[in-house]
Amino acid sequence: MTDDVTVENLRLIRFNTKYLSSDIRTWQEKAGVPFAESCDNQIWYGHKDDFDDFPFPKGRGDEVKVMDDKDAYKFLLDTVSGFRSKNRGETHIRRQFYDGLKCLKADHPDKEKPYQGLVSNIKKDIAFIQDEISIGYKKTDNLTISRDLSGQVKGETVLIIGSLGSGGLIGNNTKKMIGLSENKQDPNGKMLGRDHFIRVSHPDPVELHALREQVETLREQGIFRSNIDYVDFSDISVQFEECDRVYIDLPMKPNDTMDSIVVMAWQERVRNDNVMTHMRGNPLKRMQSTDTWLNAGLDADSYVSPEDIIEECELRSTNNKLTIQSVDMATRTISEMRAKGTENPVKEIKDQGIDIILDPEEPYYS
Repeated sequence: MTDDVTVENLRLIRFNTKYLSSDIRTWQEKAGVPFAESCDNQIWYGHKDDFDDFPFPKGRGDEVKVMDDKDAYKFLLDTVSGFRSKNRGETHIRRQFYDGLKCLKADHPDKEKPYQGLVSNIKKDIAFIQDEISIGYKKTDNLTISRDLSGQVKGETVLIIGSLGSGGLIGNNTKKMIGLSENKQDPNGKMLGRDHFIRVSHPDPVELHALREQVETLREQGIFRSNIDYVDFSDISVQFEECDRVYIDLPMKPNDTMDSIVVMAWQERVRNDNVMTHMRGNPLKRMQSTDTWLNAGLDADSYVSPEDIIEECELRSTNNKLTIQSVDMATRTISEMRAKGTENPVKEIKDQGIDIILDPEEPYYS
């Protein structure tokens, strides 16, 4: 087959990996079609003629999906943009998509050229979706929101007053916040020569020692990449002066010594450009902390409370729903335009002022 693969002759087959039989593997090796493979699903696409002899599993129902033309192209856009993944907007599937093309080029170099135009168009359309449609999509987990609300940026020093969970293992929030802080410090996966920007503390020296052992074990396993400092809680006033962002992963307890020390030290710090985030709150008040800290005299602008995190989560959830619907509208519109032969759908959308970003006041039904 020498015809270029286009939206007009495109076919896509998707099925659960459990249906990946030896017959299908043999067919794929012979047919030479690219794929985007994940743990659970197989996604193969190509010219319709390539799939004429596809060995469908016997007795299949809706487990094997077949899509053609604009529907297949839309599915690819939704998939490669990460908006068909459980973790919306993730980039792992994009790497799988390009890995599939590399495998095609390596195993069937004569069949790679017909896909160049299609892949080029997908790249252009995905770039538009990511840069202008889905840019407002934000993660809604508490830890990411905590980091975002604190205003943490690359190059800052972070203090985590950590916790130990059941069995003496590192607390889940503490573990994730160390990882998130590393990612913020180092978005490209290289330490760039900077280290010791994360500090960990605990009010109890024995607990701090156990926490240190847990963190260092995870670092030896490669889960954490940076050298982490462990600081005595008795020096908390010094830490509050030196650290740009502070995260507390211990429950707030009425009349607790740690809470009193934290409040006093935070009030007495000289700098006023750093932020403290309480991720746990008071378990006796539904994990809230705003009133407790306000009554203790803290400035509300100097800290992030669990109530702030909950409010931001609700706002993001609402905005994300609209963003997902806008992405769906964008991929649908672009796919239909591609199917009609439009060479540059993005330019056409902009030139004609086609509105594909949803207004919150106007419900959308897909």
